[in-house]
Amino acid sequence: MNLQNYVWLIGGSLMSEPMCKEIKSRGYNLLLTDKNSNCHCLSYSDEFKPISVYDEFNSMALARLCREKPKAVLCIGCDAGPTQSLLTDYFDLPGVKYHIAVGVKNKGLMRERLNFEYPKYIHRDNASNYINSSSYIKIASVFNTDDRILVKPTDQSGSRGIVWYSDDEQ
Repeated sequence: MNLQNYVWLIGGSLMSEPMCKEIKSRGYNLLLTDKNSNCHCLSYSDEFKPISVYDEFNSMALARLCREKPKAVLCIGCDAGPTQSLLTDYFDLPGVKYHIAVGVKNKGLMRERLNFEYPKYIHRDNASNYINSSSYIKIASVFNTDDRILVKPTDQSGSRGIVWYSDDEQ
């Protein structure tokens, strides 16, 4: 790949648009990777590659094809920290270490390591597959509450899978 004076942005969703504009306003070329070949920020890119933000293998394969290292590797609002970490390490750029990026990507694991008391939570992967209104009573009894409960699956990105439950919805 022959792109010069560029920034590599992982993810081209609507949330990435302000970053794209900033990169371009500073005079950099933009390498954009996103699984969606029709992503929101496609028009900002100087070079686009259809690689998922979570695809570490193909992101690294593309990195090895770059003739010049990017000025920065960024991601915003797409939970691609581990991919970004691999790339910043490969290009010897400032970044978070890979094992830390992997640890904080899983919100349940991060909460367990930080040992925060509030808000109360139960760590369950694939929560959206088994949580339903009839299971509200079981969850509420764990927390000893009659309040509403927010269920956020730890294996979902962004706000996918978030559900509110309360006993008045049964």
